Formats: sequence, C-alpha cells, structure tokens
Amino acid sequence: MKKDAGVLQLGDVSIFVVSDGTFWLDGGTMFGIVPKVLWSRLAPPDEENRIELGLNCLLVRSPGNTTLIDAGIGRDYSPKMKKIYRLDDRTNLMIELHRLGVKPEDVTRVVLTHVHFDHCGWCTRNVGGRWVPTFPKARHVVQTIEWADAFHPNELTRGGYMSERVAPLKEHGLLDLVNGETDLGDGIVVIPTPAHARGHQSVKISAGGQTVFCPGDIIPTRHHVRLPYIMAYDRDPEGIVQLKSSILRDAIAQKWIIFFTHDAQVPLARVEANGKGNAVATALE
Repeated sequence: MKKDAGVLQLGDVSIFVVSDGTFWLDGGTMFGIVPKVLWSRLAPPDEENRIELGLNCLLVRSPGNTTLIDAGIGRDYSPKMKKIYRLDDRTNLMIELHRLGVKPEDVTRVVLTHVHFDHCGWCTRNVGGRWVPTFPKARHVVQTIEWADAFHPNELTRGGYMSERVAPLKEHGLLDLVNGETDLGDGIVVIPTPAHARGHQSVKISAGGQTVFCPGDIIPTRHHVRLPYIMAYDRDPEGIVQLKSSILRDAIAQKWIIFFTHDAQVPLARVEANGKGNAVATALE
C-alpha cells in the first residue's frame, strides 16, 4: 500500500477521504451506557453536551468506476436545523470533490452504508423546491431492507430518516437494491451488518493485497473500538458488540485499515489489541 498526498493507493485503486465538514450530536447519545466522566475525556462536549463529529466519505477511483461511499449530510437545511447540529459550512462534499477534479456526473456509483440523513444527504439536492439526484449517472447501492425501513419507520427510527430526499433515486431509475453480501466489482464488497439499523451494510475494499474496511455506524469513531462504547441510536446493542468483536478480530489479524465515518480527527487507522481485552486505533501515518 502507498499513501501519498492524502491518497491510499491499493494496487490500481486510489482511495481518498472526502469530508462533508462536521456536525455535533449529544455526547451521551453517542456513547450510550458509558458515563460522561469517561467519554468526555475522549470527546469534550460543548455547553449543550454535544460533541464534534466528522462527516467523512470515501472516494474510490478504479479503472472502471468512480465510487463514493456514503454521501454526507448535505446542506439543504433550515437555519434552525443547522443550529441544532452546529453544521460546519466551511467545507462540504461537493467542494472536496471539486478539489479532486471530480464532477457530479463523473461519479458512477454511490454505496450507502445506510440511509440515515447524515449518510445520504448529497444523494439529492433541492432545485426549485424539488429534490433531484446530485449524481445523475451513478448507481446507488442500498440493502433492500434498509430502503423499506426508510419509508416505513417506527417511533424509534423515524428521526434518522428523511425519505423524501432519497425517493428521487428510485424515481430516476438510479437505485440498485441488494440482498445480503454482494460483490460490486473493483474489489468492493458490501456486507450486511444489521445492528445500528436493520439494513446497515459495511463496505470492504480490497486491492493490491490490502484492505480498507468501512464499518459505517457500527464503529463510528476511533473511540468506539472499545466494545462497550456503543450508541444509543443502535437498534441492537448486543448485536453491535458481536459485530465489533468480529470486525476487530479480522482487522487486527489481517492488518486492515479501518475507515471511521464520524471521527473528526482520525478518519483512517489501524487497530491492534492492547492486551486488556480491547482494541486500540492508531491513526494512519
């Protein structure tokens, strides 16, 4: 693997971290049963108990495709919503893609770990009061069960979805629903990890003898590699622990690079055992 000027080079596959800025969520919600006296040492909260989180996406350029993994939170929100989430407007996904010379029509595939609003925000944009696809030539890959849940939420899941923002993907024929583990080609495989949301999927990118693993909201930041550190948003806490144990075991044994969607400082890291039953994430040099 070669890392150069913000690029991970895995054989003939180039991987870039692209940021949609940062937002802030309640720290207690992000760490669940972990007491504030512990998590606040890792992620200092503001005066409203919110912690800063990254909105990280990956751009994967292979000989056949330009793939975006997750699509940030977007920017078509009311001033009230922007204030609630302390949404950072200094940069966004579209600025980052432009910096890399990538136009919306260049993106051929968007792989969504799930369709919570902070992961699919740029899939569409508001034009004259209508939501239209941002990436008009891209196939958008989602697990079938996740798509169904986005349009039929319950009282617990309703706040995570803004289905009107992704509905145009189906209307414009840009939606690829998959069921279970699926090889998308170019070394990219999606793997069901149904604990944060029922249809959540992780993404594994393998090329040149190396692997980058994107666990999405199963392990949202480097701090969440600790097994008990799970979010109150997670639908299946025990399932999260089991999934994390399996992912981290493979990551340590096979020297994977882990991509953290919501880490504001460390989007890419390797993990190793600390000898005390936990894993430790070390930023990629």
